[in-house]
Amino acid sequence: MEDELFPTFDVPDVDEEEEEEYDVEYKRSIRWDPELGDFVRDSSNRLVESDGYESYVIWCYKMLQTERGSHLAYIEEFSGSDLGVEMEEIAQEEDHETVESMIERTITEALEVNPRTEYVGNFSFSWEGDDVHCQFEVKGISWDETIQIKF
Repeated sequence: MEDELFPTFDVPDVDEEEEEEYDVEYKRSIRWDPELGDFVRDSSNRLVESDGYESYVIWCYKMLQTERGSHLAYIEEFSGSDLGVEMEEIAQEEDHETVESMIERTITEALEVNPRTEYVGNFSFSWEGDDVHCQFEVKGISWDETIQIKF
């Protein structure tokens, strides 16, 4: 009997139709204070946890504060999707209707990247000179209520 230098084995067949289902449960995380721009700590200086609902809300705010393509880790080539919004491009527009439409599109696209987002809608806009303020709703899957976000 001849000893083989390298062992051989059969490669198993892979069922290409099998799709991995994305985990859509809301995961707890470290609490983030968007006003301070830092993690929340308790009186002993330990990081405070947040539940899945609060973590998702903070994720939404972070996506709205991140300019798409501004960080290498957020570019599709590296992360699998382009994360963030395109507000710099919108700031160059002068027509109010165009600006509102572009804001609605970029916010919706940014938040629907997350499979936990059921829908983004009910946008309303108010103008103060050249400044625009936006309010809209986000509904996560398996929630009865929506999140009201002012931007």
